[in-house]
Amino acid sequence: MTDQISMVDPQLQRRCDVARSHLFAGRHSEAERIYREVLAKAPDFALAWHGLGYLSYTIGAYPEAVEYLRRALVNDPSTPDALTFLGLALRQVGDDDRALESFREGVRQHPRDAMAHYWLGLNLFERGERAGALASLDAAMALNPGLIGPFGVSLYNFLENCEWRGWDRLLAFMNEALDSPHPLFSPLNLMMVSESSADIQRCALALANTYFPAQKPLCTGPYPRGDKIKIAFMSTDLNDHPVGHLLAGVLEAFDRQDFDLTAIHFGPTNPSDIRDRLVAAFDTWLDLEGLSEEAMARTIAEHKIDIAVTLNGYTTHCLPEVFARKPAPVLVNFLGFPGTMGAPYIDYIIADPYVIPKDQAGFYDEKIVWMPNSYQPTDDKAPIAAETPTRASQGLPEDAFVFMGYNRGHKISPTIFVSWMKILERVPGSVLWLQDPGATARDNLRREIASCGLAPERLVFAARNLSRPEHVARHRLADLFLDTLPYNAHSTASDALWAGLPVLTCPGSTFPGRVCASLVSAAGFAELITDNLKDYEDLAVALAKDKPRLAALRARLVRDAPQSPLFATAAWTRHLEQAFRTMYETSQAGRTAESFAVSPAS
Repeated sequence: MTDQISMVDPQLQRRCDVARSHLFAGRHSEAERIYREVLAKAPDFALAWHGLGYLSYTIGAYPEAVEYLRRALVNDPSTPDALTFLGLALRQVGDDDRALESFREGVRQHPRDAMAHYWLGLNLFERGERAGALASLDAAMALNPGLIGPFGVSLYNFLENCEWRGWDRLLAFMNEALDSPHPLFSPLNLMMVSESSADIQRCALALANTYFPAQKPLCTGPYPRGDKIKIAFMSTDLNDHPVGHLLAGVLEAFDRQDFDLTAIHFGPTNPSDIRDRLVAAFDTWLDLEGLSEEAMARTIAEHKIDIAVTLNGYTTHCLPEVFARKPAPVLVNFLGFPGTMGAPYIDYIIADPYVIPKDQAGFYDEKIVWMPNSYQPTDDKAPIAAETPTRASQGLPEDAFVFMGYNRGHKISPTIFVSWMKILERVPGSVLWLQDPGATARDNLRREIASCGLAPERLVFAARNLSRPEHVARHRLADLFLDTLPYNAHSTASDALWAGLPVLTCPGSTFPGRVCASLVSAAGFAELITDNLKDYEDLAVALAKDKPRLAALRARLVRDAPQSPLFATAAWTRHLEQAFRTMYETSQAGRTAESFAVSPAS
């Protein structure tokens, strides 16, 4: 509240303070009543308009929030937080340009407001203006080190751009920050740099306890037994996204006599062939984008879902608040987030013996469902272009040995990059083919390879303008796929194997660092799993220098992998169905969840 308004009528300000207390306690009707009572007496009272705007934003009434917040600013342009929340509301109604203007003005008027800097930085980051984004996010952290969002985005930006000159300082800060009473970053950020399952669990627990604590449950017991088990998959990624591509074949293969499948989708709608397949694969499709978390949870409860599965976990645009309300008898963490959520209301996590060895079960707060072979599904109908492009069309030397490391920049750690440079040095003339991570990361990686005494031209960056079938087909141009550490290739590794490209991996000690070994093992190629980075480097060099050995390996992969457990989509689906049946029967019997292994024969 500004001093000017305070001098006009402190009693009205006190009434707004009462309304604000009601608002934060969730008593929205009472808060609205008081704000409108104030406005009836003083129609130009900015703080009351601001309160109505914030309330409207909270309950998902975004057009009304825009209107009310603009009224607040007309009456007092310096109303605290109004510009920031106006920007947030404008984002929700799709007016991104005006949202950015609002955030910029918020920083100009309130240079000490950490959240104003944060939202400006986040929007600049999403628009690809990375330098401005990093400056704004750094300013937010300087003003309020306890903000998880700014540091998480700054960290992701740092990793995605392969900014390694402050690596040791960053790791030291993150280790110290784990002792903070409030989480400063998400476990997904930590997974990208950490080899400690215990630290990742601590981070998840802090996040759940601080931001997503259990709320009054909407569902307190199992529903009466029905003809079918009702499963809901909740995600923002049932689109042209790795999660959508991995799940499409599984959903199509489900036994509809025993199961009823519902999609709870709250992300953008992007038309594509895979989106059409996904929509057709569900019995019910609920598009809940724009609803509040409470409304989403109530919608799930109203549909009497027996088992609700989050495919987001703590990834981008996740909504753990929905599951915090316990909208179904059984809640499951699966696929999109490779780790524990640290939340007491999540009953199970779906894994396999490779990604969560039994001696590591204590680092997971969910009960563990061990699938046979690999926990990650694949689609044996995934299209791959029949025609392979030429090396010249992809900027690759015709006669060079091509190592492929097709992963996002945040998965390329300084440690794995050094191993890659040692491999290139030992295989003269070879090149490393990477996903194009953007101009900043390209420059940084070229600087790093030069510092290792190698020519920057030995890094080749793959264009990102191909369709998915064309992209998978171009894997045939490479000779060997090199995995990353401490966060492995996941769907990118199964893409390579599906295309017939051998994948070399070195498992780490965490879930995300062991996924590739799970995939390679399920494909039947355990000989490509090494015990340490020295063996990883030696095997990469040995295969590059032994063409008959590599050719035989590749021929066996092309011949045998499509029939392996990794690509047996229907059989994998039968295992998932058995897992859901066990969860359902445990719930129906009134027993608490327990870890269990799915039999390969099921």
